[in-house]
Amino acid sequence: MALMIASSVLAGLREVAKQLRILTCSGVRRPLMLCRTGYDPTGGLYLTTGWWNSANAITALANYSRVSGSHEYLPVFANTLSAAQSGPQGATGFLNKYYDDEGWWALAWIDIFDLTGDTHYLQTASEIFQDMQRGWDASTCGGSILWSKDKSNKNAIENELFLVVAASLPNRESDEPARSMDLNWAPKEWEWFQKAALDENL
Repeated sequence: MALMIASSVLAGLREVAKQLRILTCSGVRRPLMLCRTGYDPTGGLYLTTGWWNSANAITALANYSRVSGSHEYLPVFANTLSAAQSGPQGATGFLNKYYDDEGWWALAWIDIFDLTGDTHYLQTASEIFQDMQRGWDASTCGGSILWSKDKSNKNAIENELFLVVAASLPNRESDEPARSMDLNWAPKEWEWFQKAALDENL
């Protein structure tokens, strides 16, 4: 069920991307200028954003590259994959104590794998997802992943990201054992969403 929903969402996004091809460059000139000037090659992140926001910026550039056919940002993606893990504000493996941060990075690398076909990006997303799985906690709210590794609370956002990553990876993985294991998570998370009543104070 979750995979069907994810497929529908992805199909809708592809249609949006198709429609975006009719836009002129003027509509994206300003945000692209910010992406060109705000990038720190040493740290592999954007200076005006935080850690997870840089994942969003990378995702936006991947989407732009797909729609426009541009190869301009391919070096940025490759550099971020390396530099953002070793820079002063980086994190090895794109893992930190927040599972929602990890989810944004996993989705970014999945997008870039789709763009480039380079399996290094998919492998990074897969390794991030393996870490996210460790956040699953059945002792509170009947399941779902925690917001942080401090086990402080649970929110919708990290679980929504977990669901999308879980539904996306098996459609791209060629290793059948890994694919089978990852495939189990999307229905499990979706079932939790259907049953759970989220409390905004959790």
